[in-house]
Amino acid sequence: MTTPETIEALRAELVELLGERGVSADPKTRERASVDEATMSPILSEQLPLGLADLVAYPANAEQIAAVVAAATRHRVPVTARGKGTGNYGQGIPLQGGLVLDTTRARAIVEVGDGVITAEAGASMVQLERAHPQFLTLFKKPTIRYSDETDRDKSGPSFPSGHVISDCDSTCGFSTRAQK
Repeated sequence: MTTPETIEALRAELVELLGERGVSADPKTRERASVDEATMSPILSEQLPLGLADLVAYPANAEQIAAVVAAATRHRVPVTARGKGTGNYGQGIPLQGGLVLDTTRARAIVEVGDGVITAEAGASMVQLERAHPQFLTLFKKPTIRYSDETDRDKSGPSFPSGHVISDCDSTCGFSTRAQK
């Protein structure tokens, strides 16, 4: 069990590591960092207990992320990693309190190589796309073909207005490695 003394000791260590602006114990900040879009689902809303982070850390690079996790581990404080909070299955909810590790400030594109892109955890899709790797297709828009009742039974994903026509595979074009 995490005690207030343990949380304060971790907070002090994280302030040394990240500075005052890199750590927050503010109640409103903790509340915002303790939810994701799971509330969109009435089923998940009923089943998931809402946790509340004791602290939120904002490391700015991969080395700081590693140091924050090491500090939390030393203090035996649970860590919940999160990005923008757009997940909708409760992954970003700190069910046992502890530390929320917000990765959104760690945004560097480290390397664009032959069929590989290496980026820090907070790098956005827009940043990855702007890195211009030829093999990476992040924003592939499917085409909607309007149909009538006679072809609504054809295979493929559909919307009320028609079928998706695209060469997307199961990842809908999201890839981090070139296809061979």
